Amino acid sequence: MGCVENNDIRRTISRTTVSSWESSCRILSSSARGKSYVLKLECSGEGDTWTRTSTFKLLKRGIMTVDNTRFVRC
Repeated sequence: MGCVENNDIRRTISRTTVSSWESSCRILSSSARGKSYVLKLECSGEGDTWTRTSTFKLLKRGIMTVDNTRFVRC
């Protein structure tokens, strides 16, 4: 999954990682909630490391939101 509409921000999602242009996150845990997935992530980028929780929601095939930012497959 890929691009924010009208922007060039890209995210790559695999079974074990979520990556964007300036950071990469390892998925520590996930839980399903309806059509959403809550992921606990350990991230690093630009010399920093942090943990965060993000919600990924599938709206329809090829379109999802990540923390309320809409992404489309690109």
